[in-house]
Amino acid sequence: MAVTSEVFSLWYVPPPGSLQKVQETIQQLASRYSAPVFPAHMTLVGGIRGPEATVRRISEELVDTLEPIGGHITCVDYGSIYHQCVFLKVECTEELEFQYRLAQRKFSMDENVQYMPHISLLYSDIDQKERERLTREQQKGSFDDKGRIGFDTIELWYTPPEDISLGSWRRLESYSLKSK
Repeated sequence: MAVTSEVFSLWYVPPPGSLQKVQETIQQLASRYSAPVFPAHMTLVGGIRGPEATVRRISEELVDTLEPIGGHITCVDYGSIYHQCVFLKVECTEELEFQYRLAQRKFSMDENVQYMPHISLLYSDIDQKERERLTREQQKGSFDDKGRIGFDTIELWYTPPEDISLGSWRRLESYSLKSK
């Protein structure tokens, strides 16, 4: 059954196994805090609204213009919202910013929203004090090779934000990024 007008996200996905420690941390923290488990990823753009067929078509057009991209983890941080509870902050390079702005334009989204590339470790509504404590507990150097990460795939996900259990979230498409 196709979704007619819902909420979607495009995620950068690393090569298999490259964020294994991050995925293990996601699973451990989910268990500790009774939170949902989700695949390690970095959101390119979320909150995409529209008919599924239109979102799929625009996603394909967008991905055809993008190349694999790298990034650098700068720190462990926390936010104030459920889906940005505790995360690895990724340096916002010119290329990441370019791809984000291009996606915003393709999907006719608000271009005044600032991009904060990150890889979430926990989706939860724990209080700020616990977020701060957990952020101090995590060590960025334990996640990958000197903070460098690479992404060679973009996935289109159905991600209704009101479903905090992630039970209805699902991957719809996976697009391999090719160097031009």
